[in-house]
Amino acid sequence: MKCNCILLSGLLCLLPCAVAWAQQTRLPLHQKKTDKPLLFAALPERFECDAAEISALFSREINERFSTSLSDRLLLEGLVIDKMLDNRGVLSVNIRLQNYDNALFNLTLRLQANNTASIQGRILHPRYGDALMLTKENNTFYLYKRDQRLVMPE
Repeated sequence: MKCNCILLSGLLCLLPCAVAWAQQTRLPLHQKKTDKPLLFAALPERFECDAAEISALFSREINERFSTSLSDRLLLEGLVIDKMLDNRGVLSVNIRLQNYDNALFNLTLRLQANNTASIQGRILHPRYGDALMLTKENNTFYLYKRDQRLVMPE
């Protein structure tokens, strides 16, 4: 009898917690979170970039200010804040973009075993809901939009 009484009182204590949890509102599975503004709303979903201008960013020095046009749609005004070459042949450059609310542009150049170079990059800001990803397809560079929460954890 004591065991049943203890079990019943334990269940009664858990009941309000279960009811409160069940009443929490959740977003449907495919609904986007829209609590952050978009930084790159004026840009198209995907656009081509100038490979020579992207490569030139790796030759910039720390604390160097610059202005460059990666395409007819994207002018960057930035400051190189960090540059690092590790022992595996990976060169990483971090740039603050003043004309995009100090968003971070991270570029990485990896030297491959077959003497080719792989370049990747992304532009993001933690207060905005979108990001730009740099990819190379068929020897052409593209920037395309991504949902920021898929690129950077909160």
